[in-house]
Amino acid sequence: MAEERGAILEFDTCLNQVAAHEPPFPMRDLHGIAIAEGHLFATCSYDNAVAILSLRSGTWEKWYPAIEPEDRDKDVHHFNTIYVEADQLLLLAHYHGPSRVYRYDLPTLDLLSVHHIGDHSHDLWRENGNLASCNSFKGYLESTTGPILRTGYLPRGIVNGERTRVVGLSELAERGRRASCDARLRVFDDDVHVRDLLFPSEGMMLCLLSIPEEVCSAAMQAGPVYEATCIRYDQSAAWRMEMNSERADAFLVSGEWHCAEEYRWSAAREASMQLPINVEDRQLQLDLINGLPAQFHLTVFADDVPLSRIEFTETEAKTVTLDLPDRPNARYVRLTLVVPFLWSPANLSTETPDARRLGIGVRSIKIF
Repeated sequence: MAEERGAILEFDTCLNQVAAHEPPFPMRDLHGIAIAEGHLFATCSYDNAVAILSLRSGTWEKWYPAIEPEDRDKDVHHFNTIYVEADQLLLLAHYHGPSRVYRYDLPTLDLLSVHHIGDHSHDLWRENGNLASCNSFKGYLESTTGPILRTGYLPRGIVNGERTRVVGLSELAERGRRASCDARLRVFDDDVHVRDLLFPSEGMMLCLLSIPEEVCSAAMQAGPVYEATCIRYDQSAAWRMEMNSERADAFLVSGEWHCAEEYRWSAAREASMQLPINVEDRQLQLDLINGLPAQFHLTVFADDVPLSRIEFTETEAKTVTLDLPDRPNARYVRLTLVVPFLWSPANLSTETPDARRLGIGVRSIKIF
């Protein structure tokens, strides 16, 4: 990436390339692009910078939005999306964790305010008047008021229509494997998942753009056209969270769960998690284990509503399917697993040094 130069390619309405714009400095790890006040802005995440091209004079400048000089020329904020509204420019900082939106005045680029939004976030838009983004770590769309829609995978790139929205999804993978992973477009009608368009081994889905129908038709006639595989939604595509993953940490109430193992053990008599749900979700499935070689029971609550009491007669694993409470406008559910007492492996065997206090073990959770 250090050797990248980067260029801005210009196309006509038939998507034929007519020009290439290159600054005198390298544009490395290009992400977002936008036009405002007669200038083109492009985020260069590798250098923590934004390249600015004057569309009138053709001159370039390099803008460092970070307030601390020591954050220049290194990927600290991972600036990605640029969103322009009225006389303001909004810049999304991924931050490799809890993300922020930096709001600047146009044309002075004076910093006006900073707001938190999402986690490892990409893309910005308005959802019912609130700023929204793709929470690429948790796998859902999120506004400043909370979750909007669970997408699964790593969401990045979105087109919102009147009733339909299309979200770009990529697999969670190490950087060296990303280029060969499958990508997909997930289509929602009225926020109900209806189908996927699968692009096998095409790498990551980075950005989506809505273009006029006449431009699309002209481009398709010019070819070539990529034919994706259409997959209708069924329960096999249900959202599943493996509890031994780092991603699961984001949904658990901190301090009430032990670190990830094959199973995630609860560390409190009442251990909770907050899970995003969609309008079509009706059930959840828990893959559980009781580690105590004796009678034990677990009571499952959803938003303080008891769903089921699950009995164990010995050390055993169980998979249980439960109905979710009917909450038509809910965007998330608080799931609480309640056990009568905590036990310690060290008390069961003198050969075991594990002195932790454990409740119930959870391998995975599926919502469908």
